[in-house]
Amino acid sequence: NVLGIDFQKVTFLSFSALGLMLLGSVILFLLGRIKLMQIAVKENKLIAVSCENELREFKRNAVEREVKLSRELQTERNKLIELKESLKIKKLL
Repeated sequence: NVLGIDFQKVTFLSFSALGLMLLGSVILFLLGRIKLMQIAVKENKLIAVSCENELREFKRNAVEREVKLSRELQTERNKLIELKESLKIKKLL
C-alpha cells in the first residue's frame, strides 16, 4: 500500500526501478550538458584572452604611431619656422 493505492510487490519494484533508471538518466544527461558547457566556457575564455591581447597590442601600436606622427609633425613645424626665419632674414638684407 503506497499513498493509499494497493500494488503488488513486483509492480511496485518495477515502478521503483523504472523511476530510479529515469532519475539516473536525467542525472547523466545533466552531467553531460554541464561538461559541454564547461568546454564552451573554456573556449570562450581563450577567445576572450586572445581578443584582449590583440586589443592591447593594437592600442600599443596606435600609441607608437601617434607618437611617431607627433614627432614628424613637430619636425615639419620646426622646418617651417626655420624657413620663415630665413625668409625674414633675406628680406631684411
